[in-house]
Amino acid sequence: MLFCPANTKITTNADITGQSIMKSIFLSQLRRRRLYLTAILALLAALPFSIVWRTAQMQKAPLSFADVIYVLRSKKVALSQRNGLLTGAVRERGIDFKLIEEFERELRRNGASPELIKAIRQKSLKPQVVISAPEPILPIAAPKLKPAPDSALYRKRGDEYYNVGEYERAILEYDQAIRLNQQDVAAYISRGFAYHYKNNLDRAFENYKTAIRLKSELALEPTIQCVLYNPVKGGKTNKVIEECSNTIDSFANFALAYYVRGNAYLNQEDPDRAVADFNKFIELNPKNASTYISRGDAYWDKEDYDRAAADYNKAIELDAGNKTAKKNLQRLQAERRNISANKRKLPAFSPNADSAQIISVGELNSRAERLIMPSYPENAKKMFMQGKVRVQVTIDENGNVIAAKANSGKQLLRFSAESAARRSKFEPVMLDDQAVKATGFIVYDFNLP
Repeated sequence: MLFCPANTKITTNADITGQSIMKSIFLSQLRRRRLYLTAILALLAALPFSIVWRTAQMQKAPLSFADVIYVLRSKKVALSQRNGLLTGAVRERGIDFKLIEEFERELRRNGASPELIKAIRQKSLKPQVVISAPEPILPIAAPKLKPAPDSALYRKRGDEYYNVGEYERAILEYDQAIRLNQQDVAAYISRGFAYHYKNNLDRAFENYKTAIRLKSELALEPTIQCVLYNPVKGGKTNKVIEECSNTIDSFANFALAYYVRGNAYLNQEDPDRAVADFNKFIELNPKNASTYISRGDAYWDKEDYDRAAADYNKAIELDAGNKTAKKNLQRLQAERRNISANKRKLPAFSPNADSAQIISVGELNSRAERLIMPSYPENAKKMFMQGKVRVQVTIDENGNVIAAKANSGKQLLRFSAESAARRSKFEPVMLDDQAVKATGFIVYDFNLP
């Protein structure tokens, strides 16, 4: 028997085994409790960051620079998670600051990832332009806008000027109508008529041909057939008279037909019929300076100098800048002075006269020592005027021309023929071996190429 103290507990093998089991159970429970406590503490420690982040997410406000730095510096979750959360938030909500170098360096020092820096750079605020509010504009009544003018409006205005004989102003209106509509056939025709009245036949024919090109059937219109025919082609003024007579039969008040036919009669050296047509034209259209010039030429051919001078003066009254009227008037006045001087200078013919006797020798062209050829007047060219001019001349004992007067031919050609004749020189005319004064005629033939 073993001796034991009174309070000594005797432990058997069974007791030792049970204690070991209990100790193991206790230690196992203690470890579980520690792990649980650690998890609770970690959760509690991360709670403020989660609450702040969820609150910011709910507000959906742009992130400030301080917000980004605060989250980056937080140690509650891993840095990669913080960068991921911030990158998503920046892309979704944006930021309220501009990324400058100092901010970018601070972000990198606090662990900002390249993805986060890129997202911040993309959302970085651009400089804002401050636009001041415009001053209020008081309401005013809107003006009534007129519709934009078309070619027809200008053509109508041109016709109004045309009808009262103001051809220059009419042409300006037709020009504007054609600028607005280059297919306006009526404007081309009317502008051609206006140029025709002004004796600018080149421009007139250009407009007629353009109108016919745009509308070929116009070539069959009586009015166009009258004005379009060019008398130079073959010199067939009879064709002009025929066509214009047909036009007058159909359109008795078409003034231009009388004007064209009158000039054709003038070219045919038929001043009486020319005057009749010009009279009719002036009755229909009394403000055309060109017609007074043509009628003045016809009167000049009839040697009615007073009426010729009156018509030239009327043309100048209507058109102060008309050079043709002024030149014709000057030539007429010069011729009248020459006629008066010759009447005083030349004695009456007497068969018994001595040296004062003037011998008629007929045609002088063959006796010319120097026959000056006349220049072709530009105005006559424009009117396609051509034909023969007969000039009666008087020469002295030396064969010099002392007088020259055209007594047949177209009026616009006469002055040039007379001027050339005066500068010519002829063989002296001999009578009983003595040189005497003589009279005869020169014939000049004006032909256009």
